[in-house]
Amino acid sequence: MRLTTSGLLRLRGARGTEIVCAGGRLWITEEPDSTDHFLEAGDRYRVRSNGKVVVEAMRDATFEILGGAASHGIGMPRALRPSAGAP
Repeated sequence: MRLTTSGLLRLRGARGTEIVCAGGRLWITEEPDSTDHFLEAGDRYRVRSNGKVVVEAMRDATFEILGGAASHGIGMPRALRPSAGAP
């Protein structure tokens, strides 16, 4: 998946989901945890609760969502959908 700078992805009910940053920089926050988490290439974060999770690209980022929410088919936000004519 890709997010451009300031692009957002919101997850709910994603406990156990792993977010793996392949490039760029991501900021992750999760309810009820008030700690900010920053990921760069090679870093991973495992969602600890079923609260709301927000992932924001601090700069253009490429990442994977593994297990948990990804296996339950979370809808892809418009920012992540391939544009018309994209390879």
